[in-house]
Amino acid sequence: MEPGSTSEVYVKVNNLGPGTASGVTVSFSISGGGSYRHVYPTAGWSCSGSGSSFSCTRSSIPSGDGGSFNVQFRAGASGGLTLSASVSQSGTDPAGGNNSSSWSPSIVVPPTPTPTPAPDIDDD
Repeated sequence: MEPGSTSEVYVKVNNLGPGTASGVTVSFSISGGGSYRHVYPTAGWSCSGSGSSFSCTRSSIPSGDGGSFNVQFRAGASGGLTLSASVSQSGTDPAGGNNSSSWSPSIVVPPTPTPTPAPDIDDD
């Protein structure tokens, strides 16, 4: 990615059970000078936030169900951009170790092209 460019990442959340997850929140954050542009959730989610963080909530997710999010973001300056997502619920999660993920795309500044000098023209 180039600094200032916009890209998209797809995030999927699943309730692996055994019961219904209540009061579910998916939190997104971005570091390294990047910013979120838009989030497009599947039906049933309510999202809010701007800039470097936002969250999406849903009252409950039955076992075996979930949701997905198309997340558009803009890269900051070159260097370390990291996008993170985590999910939580109001109850106890029997498998809490699988509730977060992050991704760090490479941000590179393209080289500035060196101008090619025009050939000398003699009119002799």
